[in-house]
Amino acid sequence: MSETKDTTNECIYFMYYDFNNKKSTSIDSLFSSKAKAVYNAIDTNIISVRTKLLIWDDPTMEMFYNNIFINGRYYYPVPYFEKDDYSSIGIKSEDIYSSKTPCGLTKDFTIYVLDSKRGNYWKGLKPSEHMPKDWKNGFSKGVCVNNKKGIVIYWFVIW
Repeated sequence: MSETKDTTNECIYFMYYDFNNKKSTSIDSLFSSKAKAVYNAIDTNIISVRTKLLIWDDPTMEMFYNNIFINGRYYYPVPYFEKDDYSSIGIKSEDIYSSKTPCGLTKDFTIYVLDSKRGNYWKGLKPSEHMPKDWKNGFSKGVCVNNKKGIVIYWFVIW
């Protein structure tokens, strides 16, 4: 489990990592029919919600978005999955994290957005200057699946 509730970070998130999921293929098919949107981690149009601390630590991580409708498709915001140390539970960080994708996940992840709405859903969060005009505050929840590694990440982000 990973989380942040620090409102000065400009987003709140909760993530649960399942590393030994042998049934990730069946989870994959279950969520594909329920998803509002499905993305591959390497999709260059992904809108990722990044923490203020991440941007402060690495200014090249700062991204500004103008619209969630890009090239005829909706791109609902997803969290930026920051690098972490998973060695204590027997997984390599590079099996999850990649700085080469817009969302921070390795190229083998499929992202399923189950719900996403604009609006202010957490007291104390200021509007994000990085998000599109009508989406300065909002939430998004979903699942990321890596069938090759048997990894499932359940996530919820509020900005």
